[in-house]
Amino acid sequence: MSEKAFLPRNKPKSWVVAIICGLVGVLVAGPLAIAGIGLEIDVLLSAGTTLFWCCWIVGIAMGAVFLSRTIAGHYKGIEDRDWSEQLW
Repeated sequence: MSEKAFLPRNKPKSWVVAIICGLVGVLVAGPLAIAGIGLEIDVLLSAGTTLFWCCWIVGIAMGAVFLSRTIAGHYKGIEDRDWSEQLW
């Protein structure tokens, strides 16, 4: 069985960060906030809500970077590279 990297090697960093932020916001921060509501713990609710919005703000910003650079044609010839060498 070949090992597959967690981060895709043929996608720009902005795309990867946008997807990860969206997923963390929905899959981690959302349930945290819901648990805070259900358990009536204000700290959980505040932490979940704050994390959710921070993740989504960063995700939307990175999505905008990805979209603008895609429209400008920066990703036409994107190649498989390590994370540190990949385009934003």
